[in-house]
Amino acid sequence: MENPGAFLSLGAGLTEGPRFWLLTGAVGGLLAGLFVYLLLGKDLSTLQVVTYALVLAGGASNWADRVLRGGAVVDFMNVGLGPSLRSGIFNVADLAIDAGAALILIQAIASKRRSKVG
Repeated sequence: MENPGAFLSLGAGLTEGPRFWLLTGAVGGLLAGLFVYLLLGKDLSTLQVVTYALVLAGGASNWADRVLRGGAVVDFMNVGLGPSLRSGIFNVADLAIDAGAALILIQAIASKRRSKVG
């Protein structure tokens, strides 16, 4: 299933121009910035590198799909329990982005707790 929007079709209702600039142009710029940050970040821990690499890899995969498919990504996974409890349709790249985002959040919470203790 082709998805012209972002995760779970967010932004799919935008007109073609704003959707292109937001999901292709801006996302491409953010991915390039994240790539440079990963290359030049001297104080990044191994866990931070893995975390940002997950976001970068998933984002780059979706971005390449969007560039090659005229502004849409292919979503093909739907999970759940039985016919009534189902997720939205997504792809493997979305899982990488979500895992990276979850790790960023966990690291931020852990860092905040460490700063309160010490």
